[in-house]
Amino acid sequence: MRATLGCFVLAALLCLPACDSGTVNTCSGPSCPDGGGNGDGGVGFQDGLTPVGDGGAGDGGGASCQGGPPTCGNTCCTADQACVADKCETLGPQCGPLWPCPTGFFCDDTRGRCVPGANVCEYRPPTGVFAPKLKWAWTGSNAAPTYNQVMMTPMVANLTDDNNDGKIDQNDVPDIVFHTFAGGNYKSDGVLRVISGDGKGDHFSITAAAYRTAPGTEIAIGDIDGDGKPEIVACRSGGGVLAFENDGTFKWQSDLACTAPAIADLDGDGKPEVVTCYSALDGATGATIFTARAGCVYTAVADVDHDGMPEIVGGNAIVSHDGKVQWETTAHADGFPAIADLDGDGKPEIVVAVNSEHALYAHRGDGSAVWGPVDINQGQATGTDKCDHCGGGPPTIADFDGDGKPEIATAGGWGYVVFENDGSPKWFKATKDLSSRVTGSSVFDFEGDGSAEVVYSDEHELRIYEGKTGKVLWSTCNTSGTLREYPLIVDVDNDDHAEIVVANNNYAFKTCSDGKPSSTGIKVFGDSKNNWVRTRRIWNQHTYHVTNVNEDGTIPAKPDRNWANPHLNNFRQNVQPGGLFDAPDLSGSAGASQCGTRVTVSFDVQNRGAARVTPGVNVTLYHVQSGGTRAALATVQTTTTIDPGQSETVTFDVPRPAGVGNNQSIDLVVVVDDDGSGNGAINECDEMNNETALAPLPCKSIN
Repeated sequence: MRATLGCFVLAALLCLPACDSGTVNTCSGPSCPDGGGNGDGGVGFQDGLTPVGDGGAGDGGGASCQGGPPTCGNTCCTADQACVADKCETLGPQCGPLWPCPTGFFCDDTRGRCVPGANVCEYRPPTGVFAPKLKWAWTGSNAAPTYNQVMMTPMVANLTDDNNDGKIDQNDVPDIVFHTFAGGNYKSDGVLRVISGDGKGDHFSITAAAYRTAPGTEIAIGDIDGDGKPEIVACRSGGGVLAFENDGTFKWQSDLACTAPAIADLDGDGKPEVVTCYSALDGATGATIFTARAGCVYTAVADVDHDGMPEIVGGNAIVSHDGKVQWETTAHADGFPAIADLDGDGKPEIVVAVNSEHALYAHRGDGSAVWGPVDINQGQATGTDKCDHCGGGPPTIADFDGDGKPEIATAGGWGYVVFENDGSPKWFKATKDLSSRVTGSSVFDFEGDGSAEVVYSDEHELRIYEGKTGKVLWSTCNTSGTLREYPLIVDVDNDDHAEIVVANNNYAFKTCSDGKPSSTGIKVFGDSKNNWVRTRRIWNQHTYHVTNVNEDGTIPAKPDRNWANPHLNNFRQNVQPGGLFDAPDLSGSAGASQCGTRVTVSFDVQNRGAARVTPGVNVTLYHVQSGGTRAALATVQTTTTIDPGQSETVTFDVPRPAGVGNNQSIDLVVVVDDDGSGNGAINECDEMNNETALAPLPCKSIN
């Protein structure tokens, strides 16, 4: 199959300025004459074919503009303009997940710029229909095959140049990074692995004895040396910190304590540091910058005192960007921190889950108390079952019920509990995690309806709860001995839909609750109808809070305050990007076609919508037989990402169908997003224009 990119004019959408719109009639001025063709200013349809349905005979009358700018009616737009409704409109400000467009604009997610007008191509998924499916699973590798147990939070980022364009960017498939262990040894001798987020293979495994990892600890990913490529930071087996290049090459190591490394630019100089507990390391070299305080559970990095510089925030201490202890307390033990503006005053609070007390606390940025302790187990453990070490995992903060205020969730040994922003309980659901009692969770609004869902996995089940009530929407077997891991929600395969990525292991539980064998490794779940909305393609560390990392893995020198953004104010919740419901609109037109001993058809797959489609769109050629019945002759797939306003040409080359004689005509239909059985996989704003009927094609005599 041959693939070429083209550009065409859309009546209400835009054409990208980087593509060439044709091969005839160029112009250099702002006003261009008609191109003379009947197919968007390029060449006309050949062999007497007249497409029927998707676009008729083309927009017509358009001129092609040499050097890349698209045609727009009879005008050539400049590089800083977009073609909207046949008019060249000046592009607006930058936009994206954190920067919505002003009124009167919509965000073109492909370019990251605001475009004048209202979005005209949307698909809104139905609400209340929750049907996840297992998309794929990793259960082991040829390298160190017995190391297939996973009991940490897998991380996701782009590490590889999958499309071979010489760049690692958002056009590549994200990768999953995780530790593995053998048997039940989750404390040492781990193997770090990187696999493709689409499930199509392993990239590498680090098996060298000198670089074995601590498999029960966490991983951080980010560009720590400014080379434009993300690196991997992990905890070393036996203690210490390891750093690897994006291809697995060893970079540096340190002897500092390590549990859940984080990456941040502490001094705002554009050179990120690696933070492990209350220590800071030079990202490029691994040299120790400071160690402010010994010991920690986990730490996060944020400017909690609003002095313009970030702090290292733990469960019972705060350390400045230059290593000075700003606050510490003995009023409660150390714990897991999360940060958000709970009371809406514009300043952050620090929520701490203290496992040893099964209690939740809230502090201000200066360490002063807001509320707490609050019982995480809500009195569920009584009598001989009651213990002083019954749980409290890393908190998640999000708007669970769509009321505009953040709620807090954490898991204990006996259940999963959600609290209001003042610490009062909202709902409690019984779970089972008496092994570690410190599992985490994540939250996402899968349907884009303003109410989030909770994703949590205990010793036996992966569950999705309704954020408002705690109602179980879906569950499946997912066994684990449990540590501090949690499922994460990320666009792991770059298909513009969210997926759930979750670890599992079976060293402690060999069977599911229904008696079936349990599994081990990594599972990726998606929606069976592709209805889950879009999200970011990165989740880079355990204390992820969106603004801590750019989507390309670079670390912001001066990150936005998550809690100050009305679209965020969350912790461990992935973002809903601008243009949440933007959808593609796939159609097409036929080019050169002929029928001899073989039938060949050139077909232009066009995206007239507001969102891109990734490679792999099915396109099927049908023979329309007498009586109107159809027989699929061939199905091909697109091989490139088709952005709004772009197209890709595919070619069919099949034997002439039996029963079509010499000098007879053959009736053909091409259907985009069709697997050959009438089924499509892409949700579009217009599902009625995928079919193009070709004019009857004469078949030549066969000598």
